[in-house]
Amino acid sequence: MNRHDQVFYPLVKAVGEQAIVLADWGYRSAEKTLVPANLKLCKKGTWNERMQVETAFSLLTRVVNLKRMDHRREAYLTAHLAYVAAVFNVLLAWSREWFGWVSEDVFKMHLATFSLRISKPAQLVTTDR
Repeated sequence: MNRHDQVFYPLVKAVGEQAIVLADWGYRSAEKTLVPANLKLCKKGTWNERMQVETAFSLLTRVVNLKRMDHRREAYLTAHLAYVAAVFNVLLAWSREWFGWVSEDVFKMHLATFSLRISKPAQLVTTDR
């Protein structure tokens, strides 16, 4: 179910003064009055932090199967999203501990390592022949 990017303007307006929302040029509108004040349209090469967030979501999608959430009740969806947040925090903690992640390496993640290990558990089993 794809939606046009401008459909999300009400969600961007909802966070109003609390946060800015970083987006690419696909969110721009011919009518400048429609674009929320807290929506920052980023040219290529600016606000690169958003790419790290997109990378994290992409890897989490693979690790915890986010594309296949088919929950019919809000409680199940809420529980699944809470599980995703918990897994993300655990993977970041492991990245710090196992890969020497320090404060200077802000948002340096090794989620790909976990993605490759978790996505196909059957391939991890080895047998001696």
